[in-house]
Amino acid sequence: MTTATLKRARAQSGITEVSSLGAPLKRARMELKTTEAAKELLSLAAALNGTDLTAFILNTAVEKARKVVAEHNAIMLSRDGQEALAGLLQSAPGRPTKAMRELMSLPDLNKA
Repeated sequence: MTTATLKRARAQSGITEVSSLGAPLKRARMELKTTEAAKELLSLAAALNGTDLTAFILNTAVEKARKVVAEHNAIMLSRDGQEALAGLLQSAPGRPTKAMRELMSLPDLNKA
């Protein structure tokens, strides 16, 4: 892994410092209350997975969180929706509306 890739991964995960062993320093704390039955089930699953309870819960939650975020960042279209979008993109553009002209008259912040 290149240094740039590692820096990007740390930035995306919120990791800013690393211990002398190369492991990220953990500063955020979370606590949760649950039933004894749920804790026993999670502890058993963690043990069967070969990890501790904290790592099991955190890894599972982070994996689910990434999936939820990815699903919300993606636009899903049905076949009919895809065809409608393709038709709109291929059609000749209409005349700009007043709102479009006003938007285009705003300064370009990337060139400032």
